[in-house]
Amino acid sequence: MIRRFFSGQGATFRIAIGQAGILLSILLTASVIGLLPDQRIIEGEGRAKLAEALAVSSSIYMTRGDLRRLENTLRIIVDRDDDLLSAAIRRRSGTLVFSVGADHESEWISDVELPNQFKVPIWEGETEWGQLEMRYRAVGSGSWMDYLHHPVFQLVAFVSVVSAFVFFFYLRTMLKQLDPSQAIPGRVRSALDTMAEGLLVLDTKQNIMLANEAFARYVGASPLELIGRSAEEFGWASEGGEPLGTDETPWASAVSQASAQMGRRVKLKVDETQGWTFMTNCSPVFVDDKKVGGVLVSFDDVTELEQKEIELQQSKLEAEAANQSKSQFLANMSHEIRTPMNAILGFTDVLRRGYSKNPDEVSKYLNTISRSGEHLLALINDILDLSKVEAGKIEVESIETRPYQVIREVVQIMQVKAEEKGIVLTYEPEGDHPEFIFTDPGKLRQIVTNLVGNAIKFTDEGSVTIVSHLDQSGEAPQFVVDVTDTGTGMTEAQAEKVFESFVQADSSITRKFGGTGLGLPISKGFAIAMGGDILVSSVPGEGSTFSLRVATGEIAGVRSLPPDELGEEILEQATAETREWKFPSRRVLVVDDGTENRMLLELVLGEVGLDVDTATNGQEALDCLDASDFDIVLMDVQMPVMDGYTAVGKMRESGFAKPVIALTAHAMKGIEAQCIAAGYSGYLPKPIDIDALLARLSDELGVGESSVSAPPTLSVSAAAASS
Repeated sequence: MIRRFFSGQGATFRIAIGQAGILLSILLTASVIGLLPDQRIIEGEGRAKLAEALAVSSSIYMTRGDLRRLENTLRIIVDRDDDLLSAAIRRRSGTLVFSVGADHESEWISDVELPNQFKVPIWEGETEWGQLEMRYRAVGSGSWMDYLHHPVFQLVAFVSVVSAFVFFFYLRTMLKQLDPSQAIPGRVRSALDTMAEGLLVLDTKQNIMLANEAFARYVGASPLELIGRSAEEFGWASEGGEPLGTDETPWASAVSQASAQMGRRVKLKVDETQGWTFMTNCSPVFVDDKKVGGVLVSFDDVTELEQKEIELQQSKLEAEAANQSKSQFLANMSHEIRTPMNAILGFTDVLRRGYSKNPDEVSKYLNTISRSGEHLLALINDILDLSKVEAGKIEVESIETRPYQVIREVVQIMQVKAEEKGIVLTYEPEGDHPEFIFTDPGKLRQIVTNLVGNAIKFTDEGSVTIVSHLDQSGEAPQFVVDVTDTGTGMTEAQAEKVFESFVQADSSITRKFGGTGLGLPISKGFAIAMGGDILVSSVPGEGSTFSLRVATGEIAGVRSLPPDELGEEILEQATAETREWKFPSRRVLVVDDGTENRMLLELVLGEVGLDVDTATNGQEALDCLDASDFDIVLMDVQMPVMDGYTAVGKMRESGFAKPVIALTAHAMKGIEAQCIAAGYSGYLPKPIDIDALLARLSDELGVGESSVSAPPTLSVSAAAASS
């Protein structure tokens, strides 16, 4: 505390206090060895001499027999001397002749010599007649007040205080002549103080001889207060944060090596919450050609730069990781895209060349092309879904959904893949299920499809089992779907990575099973948006269980179905319809800048009995409508010359009130509403679902006939129905 106080003062003050302390020590030493007079000795000697003088006078009075004059003399002396308490004349026999002052007889101690009692013999001629007794006030009572009144203490205190002030003002004047900073002209000193860099001039012992304002601000002191302080007092540390010893600082190296130390970083810790990082340049100052007399140190504040470097390094690591993920993703995407494209282009070329004349083979090739195209479309949808998940723009519906029906539909679709691999795919509902819940059926179907598809992909033998149940143990009920497989399984570290975008458990999985690593991240994002989550547990070599949880919404009062009735419900819903359409003659205008798109629609619509005309842009469509009458228009949105939005607007302005259906490859959220607002009657995304297109034409035209066939239905396992 004291050291901190003095270190915070100016050099002049510290030197003045030091000199005053030296003088104080000299005075105390002189007092101890007796060079300074002692108050008690001086007063004792004076009192003894007074007693001797009075004794001589008393002897004269006794010889003359004049006791009255002697008593008056003693009374006058006692009255005038405040320290003399009493005096008395006593015969040799011990008889008190008279006393002057208070309580002499009771306070006098005759058998002991005390420093405040004096007795001197009185002579009558040559015979000792009696004695003169004088009792004084004691010199010093031993209390601290006596020390304050002690002349030596008062002398030392006076000299110390006065000398401190005298030395301070004297040194302040003299040190201005000796202060190296005063040797610098005022305009130069002002220039140094306006510099952003901190500056120090140190001697060979690292004592500060000069400091500018910038450095003083860093340490919270004035430049004058820093003069004479040691640079070692500050908390210097290396660039890595390790404390620097006295000989490890750049300026110490500059002195010891007699060479400049440039571009070395040091840290300065001012307190627990504040610190700085400096780029230092240290140049030795030579007093002659060889001897170093000091060092000039500049401190450039690079604290923010250091933080930026740390952030830049972190960004670099993140960018490298992202670039690695991107490269891996592109490699996966290349594989995933080229595989179905190879089938599409290859079998298309086979059909184009007429290599196969067998109708069954042609049908097989066409089915392969169709499945490959659907795979490509699903891949594109995955990428679009991922962008929504990462942007936090997932929009979830909350409508009545029969979750067991969704699961049944997924099982029906995935059953073919399971049979191809020779594994068993079963659905086993457990306990009572609500007849319906409130959630997004499309996203629920997509999640379950992904989980079941992954389970089949990573299972070479055994089974994939889907178990569903209602969990009401939490604050709100959740519908749970567990997908368990007997496949490869994963380690704990691998399981932690499966929900990262473009990442699979390890690179060997990508090589062996393929895939983009997008399905699970998308599914997890959907599950969270639906008020739930996806959890995973796995044992390497034994299999994995992915557990999907989604919020049910308010299902109080919803009818519950036991497993046996649930099985019947699934059987009733299991029939899917395949329609074969036939339309009476109606005129359709197809507007699309893509030749292939126009050819496809001409073929499909012509096969069902519709009369088709085509146009390549919006302006041609307007010309066709001016020349002929059409029952419905199927028009693209983005086209050259005139786009679909402009064209449909002009159609409505001209009074064309018949249906205009938008056919567009823009499938993002909000496109349908934008088309309706522009004047379109409806919206169908590309690639065109032919059944959906024909059903929409039937609705818009109010005509159309179809025949219906039902494929084989899927039943729930007996174990599930009875569980």
